[in-house]
Amino acid sequence: MRQQLEVSTSSPIPSGPANKAPVFQKRPTVLGVVEAAPPGLRARQLFEEARVASLEHLRALELAIAKVRDLSDDIVRGGDLYTPGLRELARNLSEDLFWKAKTLELLSQRQSDQPRASD
Repeated sequence: MRQQLEVSTSSPIPSGPANKAPVFQKRPTVLGVVEAAPPGLRARQLFEEARVASLEHLRALELAIAKVRDLSDDIVRGGDLYTPGLRELARNLSEDLFWKAKTLELLSQRQSDQPRASD
């Protein structure tokens, strides 16, 4: 996949007798050029990167749901500090989020178990 390219450059290395003006020698410089990946391979790489990012995003959502659920549980445990309407809302929210988190966990597992684009 590598191609080599020779480029001539002047070098300040004098040649010839010391009493004459220096004559510059040209020596080739070799540069390596890497070919671009074929479009199909690049598409698979981008798809895999996006897939990894989607799993990270789902994990962030799971953590956020857990945080909101913990806050709701704190309100429920707050007792008389919060009015009955707030405690009931927090209780319902916490229970609802528990089941939503379980569903999200299952769907996230399916997402991560999907065959890779390179398979």
